[in-house]
Amino acid sequence: MESTITISDGILKHIIRKHGADFSRLLGITRLDELRRLLKEALTNPDETHVDARNPRAKFFLKKKDALWLLIVVVGREVKTAYLISFKTYKRLASRRWL
Repeated sequence: MESTITISDGILKHIIRKHGADFSRLLGITRLDELRRLLKEALTNPDETHVDARNPRAKFFLKKKDALWLLIVVVGREVKTAYLISFKTYKRLASRRWL
C-alpha cells in the first residue's frame, strides 16, 4: 500500500512543526528522515485501517506504538498528517468517525 501513497517534504515539516514534541519525547523521532521511515513502515504494515465516515476518500492507517497509536491520515494517495493518539481517543474515533 505504501508504494502508492506519497509523503511530501512539506507534510513531514508540518507533522514535525505541529506534533514534533510528541514524536520526539515519546518515540525519539527528531529528523525528517526518521519520521519518513516511521510513516512508510506504518503505511506498509499497519495494524488497522479505517475509512472516514465523513469522507470516503480519506483513510486512517494505525500502528500500535507502546501505549499509543500512530494515526496517519491519507486522502486520495497523499499523507495529510500524522499524530499520536491515546486509547481513549482511539475509542472515540472508532465509535464516531471510522467505518
